[in-house]
Amino acid sequence: MLAIGCDKSEHHLCQAIPGCNYSKTDQIWRLPLTWPGYVCFRTAWESAPIEIHPKLLGYGEGAWMRASQALEDRLRIDATPDFLPVIEHIEADNTMVLRPDQRGGVQWLVGYGRAGIEDPTGNGKTPVIIRALQAQQYLTGGALPALYIGNGSALFAIRDKFAEWAPELKTRVVTGTAKTRADALGEGADVYLIAWDNVRLHTRLAPYGSERLVRCPDCGGQDPRVKGGRCETHEKELNAIRFGTVIADEAHKLRNPKAKWTRAVWWLAHHAEFFWPLTGTLVADTVADPWGVMHAMDPKGWPSRSRYLDMFAVKDYNWHGGAEILGIRPDHAYALHSILQPCWRRIPKEIARPYQPPRLEPEFRYPEMAPKQATAYRQLVKEALADLEGYSVVTDNALGKYNRLCQLASSMIEQHDGEDRQGFTQDRYHLVLPSNKVDDLLEFIDDTDGQIVVAAISPWLIELAEKKLHAAQIPSAKIVGGMSHEAQYQAQQWFTQGQVRVMFINAAGSESIDLQTASVIYFMEPDTSFLQREQKIGRIDRYGQQFAVRQVYAISRGTVDERRYKLGCDKAERHDQVARDVDLMRWILTGENADWSRNER
Repeated sequence: MLAIGCDKSEHHLCQAIPGCNYSKTDQIWRLPLTWPGYVCFRTAWESAPIEIHPKLLGYGEGAWMRASQALEDRLRIDATPDFLPVIEHIEADNTMVLRPDQRGGVQWLVGYGRAGIEDPTGNGKTPVIIRALQAQQYLTGGALPALYIGNGSALFAIRDKFAEWAPELKTRVVTGTAKTRADALGEGADVYLIAWDNVRLHTRLAPYGSERLVRCPDCGGQDPRVKGGRCETHEKELNAIRFGTVIADEAHKLRNPKAKWTRAVWWLAHHAEFFWPLTGTLVADTVADPWGVMHAMDPKGWPSRSRYLDMFAVKDYNWHGGAEILGIRPDHAYALHSILQPCWRRIPKEIARPYQPPRLEPEFRYPEMAPKQATAYRQLVKEALADLEGYSVVTDNALGKYNRLCQLASSMIEQHDGEDRQGFTQDRYHLVLPSNKVDDLLEFIDDTDGQIVVAAISPWLIELAEKKLHAAQIPSAKIVGGMSHEAQYQAQQWFTQGQVRVMFINAAGSESIDLQTASVIYFMEPDTSFLQREQKIGRIDRYGQQFAVRQVYAISRGTVDERRYKLGCDKAERHDQVARDVDLMRWILTGENADWSRNER
């Protein structure tokens, strides 16, 4: 424990330290003694006079030496000579052999126990995890059973990799109905594979701030209708298994601390000896993103998100009064790097895969909209701009028209009656032909050899394209939301085995799956999310790719497509702002005020 005694005039310095609390009994400020806590303490008090006990100074020097060693180890390519025999022993009877940079990753995870891999998408992180489990079990006997949390669409493919790399480990895919999942967790296994969206249903949740946990009467709740299955403090199937290792694939999903799957993973990670998060995009948007996964890794060192942001983030206030994170505070950047980087290993693609062909510069195609499609688009732009006049926030009506414009930029739309939540009549829209994007896709397929991955946002646009390809006798498959994990796995197998030529994916198929039998990805719609765009390209830009990777974008000229693509080039997520920032909405619709878009960067 780190204790600070100070005058009231200096209390604000202690309040700035994440996890530092005041005791009225002895008027002392205290926080857990960890390397992040120590760094934050020294950062908060760096310009104020303070007397530090020699033992605390000694702790700081020792912790810095350990952090410096981690900074050195994270950059080491291959495993050290004293660790190589461990890997050689494991691979003695296995034809699957790691690359040098992957061997270094195994030693990193085994040596530090609670640490992450941030290698770029496609470097091959799953074999590293498998070998690390084997090595940790061989050295300590405490790595198993392990829980692997990943994308549902990839669970069966990950199971297959375990069978190839570690056939002695018994794996169990936890998917299907609630009863099927519970039964799978009740069966013995070395490694359990579960999807992100299911993990919260089989464990209690960790608390976070003022977020209320749903409780059954047995756990202090007042609602008798809440049973044990819905209770968020009840011990469930995953809590009955003492996991040695928790693995969080695509760990950037932990960036929202209010999400239930985040707090589910927190609870499991906090109760496992080893925690290994994997992601190629630790910071997808702002400096706030890493806190969720770091709290899972080290809850004592990263206790408070709000104070973490106060110390390390540059904030501004929007016109509506909300805070906006602009970047890292320059005066505290060194402190943030000193506590974050020692926890993550990242080997660039150019070093890990120097022999692989490069990713080519983006190509653009500009399919002309059909006359009635273009006419409908221009009319709707006028109406959408009229809805923005005189408002300080984007209205639901204007936002709905923006969504229609996104659809019209790709296809004609048709209106039909539906119902809102209260049962009143509400306009509903679906995509119909003609579609300039679908027509261009068919033309592109005719001009391109080999397999193609086609990315879109709208499942209805994918459905239109599927029908056209079927009519043209071009075999295709898809990985989209609403499919079972088994069906998604089967679609991937058809594609990798060459049984279909075209694979359609949206967000559901953008992570953790291997589609590198294709070297071309065609975007039917531009994605405003840099994270989603990179993840989709990463399906083909992976280890084993033999050809230069082409990324092709279909853009309808003079439409929201152009601005949506431009937003995606910025590494900032803008989905939420589209719903409330009038200036941004006007720029997306018309392209006016270009200076604003540059200033946002």
